[in-house]
Amino acid sequence: MVIFCFAFTSGYNFGSNSRAEIRAICEGLSLHVHLGISKVEIESDSKAIVEILERISSPPWALSYQWSRIKRISTDLEVSISHIPREANAVVDDLAKRGSATQYWKVSGCLDSEREALITFRKTLNDPFDHLSSWDDASDCCKWRGITCHNITGYVVKLDLHSLRGRIDPALVQLKHLQFLDLSGNDFNGAPIPDFLGSMKELRHLNLSDAGFSGRIPRQLGNLTKLIYLELSSSSLSAKNLWWLTSIPSLNYLDMSGVNLSMASHDWVHVINKFPSLVELHLSSCDLSSNQLNRNIPAALGGLSSLQELDLSANQLNGNIPAALGGLSSLQSLFLDGNQLNGNIPAVLGGLSSLQSLSLQGNQLNGNIPTTLGQLSNLYLLDISYNSLTGNVSESVFENLEKLCGPPLPDKCVSNETPQGPMPISGDIEKNEEEYEMRWFYSVMGLGFAMGFWYFLGVFMLKKPWRIAYYRFFDEMEHRLNLF
Repeated sequence: MVIFCFAFTSGYNFGSNSRAEIRAICEGLSLHVHLGISKVEIESDSKAIVEILERISSPPWALSYQWSRIKRISTDLEVSISHIPREANAVVDDLAKRGSATQYWKVSGCLDSEREALITFRKTLNDPFDHLSSWDDASDCCKWRGITCHNITGYVVKLDLHSLRGRIDPALVQLKHLQFLDLSGNDFNGAPIPDFLGSMKELRHLNLSDAGFSGRIPRQLGNLTKLIYLELSSSSLSAKNLWWLTSIPSLNYLDMSGVNLSMASHDWVHVINKFPSLVELHLSSCDLSSNQLNRNIPAALGGLSSLQELDLSANQLNGNIPAALGGLSSLQSLFLDGNQLNGNIPAVLGGLSSLQSLSLQGNQLNGNIPTTLGQLSNLYLLDISYNSLTGNVSESVFENLEKLCGPPLPDKCVSNETPQGPMPISGDIEKNEEEYEMRWFYSVMGLGFAMGFWYFLGVFMLKKPWRIAYYRFFDEMEHRLNLF
């Protein structure tokens, strides 16, 4: 891919060609970084600019700001610089006079090499729902279903495919600029996750959840150092340890729900604490309690100040809910249901002002419900059922939870009436629900009988042939009975 950058004085309203040209070079380098192109060739008809770029001479004060930007941007680029005669630059001069200060031309359609790689990749897949019908060998692969290309370079940057079967062909690694790969919801017949996926180092988003993979998660995924989003949820996968994750410093979303982490249960929290910018952590049903020495929720999780969602449900964790979780100031969802947690609900959870969902159901929590939960004014979901909680709960404690709607609390979204007295707990709620269901059952039965009866009677009264047939039937039955 070649990007032409050209500049002229009037385009930037600068007083010199040098300032315009060095500004264009700076913008061109920024564009290369954005597009992921590491090799850059700069040709200039200005000897002064070339000498500055080759660091033969120092830039004048007027160019110092742009020069500092160029040095910073080009750190990770392979840049070659050359001087060309003014006459050889006539074409670019002409283009510059027709456009703006910096211009580029984009590739039309996908690259042949990437289209061939996708065709090879398709050959190992079964498509029972005809999702790949648009994958024509002769057509532009950027228009194929599930494919997204960069709008300038034409590189394939996104692959999003579902409901397929078969296996993943290594040709996939030829998509060297792929940033988004979602193969969730496919069926790869219990094959292991391919090691070669770890060589696709431009990936930012990887989702392989519920895709029919099995076996150990390859540590080669730790080579994907630019990953931001990683989802591997599956009940057929396992991991010996999670230390390979520490090579992915920019990770802010991790979902390994259902993955067997019994062998990693002793050190998983030490790995997770390496990600201070982690926003969502989903580790439900991961067998984190296999560590016989410590089945408690680690208090160290309270240091993940950027965390917005924490899911540790169904891990057979026991012990108290650590008060350190009150330090998760950004937390919006907390799911600890389906464990064996005991003790009181920590009052400090009421200080999580951003909390929208709180599920503690199915544990062994006891004591009173802390009144501080009434401070969670953004709460939409509160589930503390199937515990051993005691005492009455006055609605006045929860009068600020205006966004909370539905059982076990009264439904304020339908009625504005305020019930008086303490709210019922557990057994009273179940009894009321049973009575409510029985009333509905008998009401529906009665209504069905009445509608059926009046429908028959109405037709009988309006249809004369029906009446005649009805009376004939009974006359014939009477005659037959008299014969006996």
